[in-house]
Amino acid sequence: MSPTSGHPDPAPTPTRQDLLGLPTVELHVHLEGSFSPKRVAELARAAREPAVEERVAWAFATEDLADFLAALDWWCSLVRTEEQALDQAAGFARFLGASGVAYAEVTVNPTHWTGLPRPRLVAAVCAGFDRAADEGAADCRLVVSLRRDQPDDQVRQVLAELARERPARVVGLGVDGDERAPGAHRPVFGEAFAEARRIGLGVTAHAGESSGPEGVVAALEQLGVRRIDHGVRAAEDPGLLARLAAEAITLSVCPTSNAHLLYGSLERHPLALLDRAGVPLSIGTDDPLTFGIDLPEELARAAAVAHWGLPRLDEAQRAGLRAAFCDAATREHLARRLEAWDQVPAEARA
Repeated sequence: MSPTSGHPDPAPTPTRQDLLGLPTVELHVHLEGSFSPKRVAELARAAREPAVEERVAWAFATEDLADFLAALDWWCSLVRTEEQALDQAAGFARFLGASGVAYAEVTVNPTHWTGLPRPRLVAAVCAGFDRAADEGAADCRLVVSLRRDQPDDQVRQVLAELARERPARVVGLGVDGDERAPGAHRPVFGEAFAEARRIGLGVTAHAGESSGPEGVVAALEQLGVRRIDHGVRAAEDPGLLARLAAEAITLSVCPTSNAHLLYGSLERHPLALLDRAGVPLSIGTDDPLTFGIDLPEELARAAAVAHWGLPRLDEAQRAGLRAAFCDAATREHLARRLEAWDQVPAEARA
């Protein structure tokens, strides 16, 4: 579909190969999802975990969101040193860069990473992103995420730490986890998001995944976000879709993840419905190594399910750039890269 027409894009549906040179912007991707089975096994053996092969097989076969979050808890807990965290972050930035990602806002939820104190984890991840950027990999920034079942005192402590001192690569605050958990929408999260805005951070929230449309409404009204991670179940409420379009609320949608954990297949994904409603959309991979994908593959899948051509995928990058938490100079640099891509003849892009 073209950005404004509301009809399918007449351009051919691009393949992954067609998209390898597109300078992409990824707003919805988790460092927790950067672990391959091989990496998890290595860390588990280093930590002297029992039954490594069996546990790795279980972790990468989960199909329920609660089980998936439990798997994340396990393999992130295997990171016990700052050097391991730095290596994980640097390696992930290299992976993103190799697939054409120019800029990424990578979510880290420290509650999964119980092997390292929170400030040391954040510093190590940012150091890893710095190292990879110096090598020419993707420019990765960090969104620190709260967890829906996190105790109030921990939520406040996270914000106190970020207000006191934070690395330059930390650009945002998010919240994720199971929205069905008791207390998932407690007032403390609204307080935290207000504090995040006060200290200059962007804010985003996972919503409309484990919750229905009401979770998206709560994120808008209680947290004051203008960008939502997932948000796909807004498709169940036409009035909410109209609001998202009218207020230009960007959804960072991850079709493969949603198909795996929510819909059962890509064909049942509501991406085309969201697009027809005029909701700004950015495409992300969520947990790419867990699902065995990269962003060009995810964009190709999105194009196939929503009948998009390359112009519409190009617009999705611009929607991501508009919703990004980066500084003006970075935004302008990325916009110039996209403009340069647009000027290259299609036959010269391979």
